[in-house]
Amino acid sequence: MKTPQVPHGVIDILTDAEVTTPLGIPRHGNPYKTTDRTEEQQDWTFLKTLGMFHGSELPPVKHICVSPKFGVLLLSEGTHYFREYGGGGNGCHWLFDIYLTEVLPLFKKLRGEALLVLNISVKDNKAMLTAKGESPDAVIRSYKVLKREDYDGVVWKRKIDFTDLCDMEFNLWMFENGHIIIPAEY
Repeated sequence: MKTPQVPHGVIDILTDAEVTTPLGIPRHGNPYKTTDRTEEQQDWTFLKTLGMFHGSELPPVKHICVSPKFGVLLLSEGTHYFREYGGGGNGCHWLFDIYLTEVLPLFKKLRGEALLVLNISVKDNKAMLTAKGESPDAVIRSYKVLKREDYDGVVWKRKIDFTDLCDMEFNLWMFENGHIIIPAEY
């Protein structure tokens, strides 16, 4: 009998659970699904799980916002987990919508730039999102394109007045083709 296939693995016939490897290693689930842990413990589990992603042979997941005319982000397994379970387990698709509609178009204007470091800084339900170029020279070149007077190393920033993301300082890397990964996955 053939093992039933699903998009990211197979179904274990004995337990009816989805697994990603023939060894039976379960996929990372929603850490906020359980009620026997405090919110801080659930946040800690979410951040700990994010730290366990080290690359994958799975193809990237596409993130499309409203219409493909805005472009497409390609999410690694770790960033897909972040998108699905960030925000108290409710997902943070809005964050990747912002990256797709604001950062990716800006990135396409920055010639010679191969990588942007996307920083997510959350404290007390307020977030600051920033994007920096990969090298000081590339950032200086980007300022000439953007015609900005100040130079703080950041090519894009946005303040979010309320978010349900847990308190964190976290970086993602965006490549010029719109592929976003967690640095540990490189």
